[in-house]
Parts: sequence; structure tokens; C-alpha cells
Amino acid sequence: MSFYSFNKNRIDINNVQKGVDRLKINDIYRGIVNPSPTGKRTSDLAISEKLKSQEVGLSQGEENAENAVNLLNTAEGALESVQDSLQRVRELAISARSGILTDSDRSVIQGEIDDILEGVSDNLRNTEFNTIRVLDEGFDGNIQTSFSQGRTMNIENTSLETLGLDNFDVTGDFNLEDIDNAIEQVSDSRASIGAQTNALRSNINSSQIARENTLAARSNLDEDFVQSINNLRKENLLNQYRINVQRLQQENEGSELSLLR
Repeated sequence: MSFYSFNKNRIDINNVQKGVDRLKINDIYRGIVNPSPTGKRTSDLAISEKLKSQEVGLSQGEENAENAVNLLNTAEGALESVQDSLQRVRELAISARSGILTDSDRSVIQGEIDDILEGVSDNLRNTEFNTIRVLDEGFDGNIQTSFSQGRTMNIENTSLETLGLDNFDVTGDFNLEDIDNAIEQVSDSRASIGAQTNALRSNINSSQIARENTLAARSNLDEDFVQSINNLRKENLLNQYRINVQRLQQENEGSELSLLR
């Protein structure tokens, strides 16, 4: 093996290494693509970056929608408890209508109703999500479900006052329709929350599909680029192997010459 061949291979490996450096291979393995290609490769990378931005937007939109679903679930759970309590108030109100009860009996019933309604008021006032009170002050907000799309979310203001039960008293004249209307109002709020929850879950599913398709498109665009880099790495390793073999051969030849002398 001549010195000229050895030197030529060293030049070849240096050229290959320079090619790898130009492609920023270390950055690519960290997910950052910063080459300066031309022609079709520039176009592919521009598209890839746009798809990456789209994927990030869809991912964040999913997270926003999931948080919104959690907020709605928090409100729904509180309203379910409120509705159960109002049903108990209705039972007590019907009992108080009985003609065989004394005023003292009705006072006892009113005492239980007051306790229940106080618990309802506390429940409505203290139901929060991320420190946001979602029932007794209501909730109106825009949920950004993607980079360019949003969804308006609404929860009705619900309190003893809006339910018409802040002065509900069975010790005198009272109307059962007041409690029926309150129960219906809570039921309507729960139905609205359920519809909004279903819409958000549908949006999450759609975003997941869109994000998967976007990731697949990015993978197809980047596949050829990554393959070309892998080929360069293989060539680099092969040239390094050739140099090591040639070095050993030259050392052996040098040893043989020394023996002949």
C-alpha cells in the first residue's frame, strides 16, 4: 500500500466529515433541523416546519380542550349534588302541605330545609376550577382548540337567588312550583354542560386524528433526508476502517523493512 493511497483516503474521509458537518447531524438527532439546502430539499424542509407548527398547535389545543372538559365535569358534579338536595327539599315541602301537621311540625321541617339550602348555597359558591368560580358567578370563556379555531363555553350563573329559593319558607303560604322551577333550571344547566362536554370530546378526537396525520406527513418528508445522513455516516465509518487497515499494513511493511536491514 503506497503512501499516496493512504493520504488520498485521509482526504476522502475529511471531505465526508465536512459533508456531515454541513448537514448539522448532531442537531438533527436532537430534533432541530438547520441545514442550508437548495431546491427541492429547501421546499420539503419549509413544509416540514409548517407541519411542525401545526402539530404543536393541535397538541396545545387538545390540552386546552381537556382542561375545559375538566372544568365542565367539576360544574356538573356540583350541580348533580345540588339537584339531589333540591329533590329532598321538594319532598319536605310536599310533607309540609299536609293538613295534619301543626305549625311546630312545619317549623321543624323548615329547619331541615334551611340546612339543606345553606349547603346548596355553599356548594354553588365554593365550586371552583383553577381558582375560577364556575357556578354562582357563571362562566363565559373562549377555549382555543387549535391554532386558528376556538369554541365558546358557557355555564349559567346559579345561586339560590337565581333559582328563586333564597326566601323559600314552608311555614306560611308557599308555591311548590318554585322548587319545581329550580329543579328544572338545574336540569337545563346540566344538559347544556353535557352537550358542551360532548362537543369538546369530539373536538379532541378530531384533533388527535389530525395530529397523527400531520406527524405522518412530517415523517414522510424527513425520511429521505435522514436516510442521506445515515448513508454519509456509513461512508464515514467505512473510510475510517480503511485507514486503520492501511495504517496497520504500513506498520507491518515498516517492520519487515527493518528486519531486512
